[in-house]
Amino acid sequence: MQYAKIDGLRCTAQPKLKAICEHCNGIVQAKCGSKIVWHWAHVAAENCDNWYEPETQWHRDWKNNFGQDCSEISIVKDGIKHIADVLTKENLVIEFQNSNISSETIMERELFYDKMIWVINGVHFKENFTIWDKEFAENWQLKIEIIQNLKLSNSQPGARVLTVQGNQIRHEAIKKILNKHKFIYSRQRDVYTYDLNSMYNSHVLEARIQANILELYNSQKIDQKLKSIIYSWTRARKSWQDAKKPVFIDFNEGYLIWIKTNIGYNRGEGTKVSKKDFLAKYNITE
Repeated sequence: MQYAKIDGLRCTAQPKLKAICEHCNGIVQAKCGSKIVWHWAHVAAENCDNWYEPETQWHRDWKNNFGQDCSEISIVKDGIKHIADVLTKENLVIEFQNSNISSETIMERELFYDKMIWVINGVHFKENFTIWDKEFAENWQLKIEIIQNLKLSNSQPGARVLTVQGNQIRHEAIKKILNKHKFIYSRQRDVYTYDLNSMYNSHVLEARIQANILELYNSQKIDQKLKSIIYSWTRARKSWQDAKKPVFIDFNEGYLIWIKTNIGYNRGEGTKVSKKDFLAKYNITE
């Protein structure tokens, strides 16, 4: 808990202080160790909200973006009270989730907070989450395959051939890149080929081609505030499959990924949203 009341005023924890929990009127003690986020803890064994989770610096940094008046706000519904991480001036609850969470808890919170969004700390699974611009994935990225014994007039029997199907190429500039790397086009089969019997390292060649295409794409694309993306998520957190409210993932970059389809699955689509724009939309302080 970031705030408690001393003499009726909301205060942050300072060493050796005690205060009153504004949500249950219980006594809280300041916890100000050198290796923890300074916070208030109930003197009694249990917290007054059974949804309470230990707060990290990530939580604290996000809540500070919204200010004291919007942070740790009690919400009562049908006689039950819970403490929202943030309640904006437009009565939108923002829940910041750092740790794993069960599907049951996700559904329970979404039912309680009618109008809400999630922000997930994605740093823990960042290495398992890959993002592509949707435009690049659909119209620029190539599938390059090795085919054995492809029967072409220019190939030797038993040849290992690096191939690109012509029907997947959307831009003339990509054809020029393949030609530059000495691929040969077969009009009959509509395929570009490179004979690997020259012992060229196929992985190096493929990486160079993909890098050339990405460089070309980056030089031509228009910078947009909202960018459609495709993602793959290895070992996705399946409990999020039951989420019905909007989910944003924070990878400790200058943007969030707003998941639009298949949250909790191995592949889906989303939108890249700058944190500046996110805060401008939801942090309404007037």
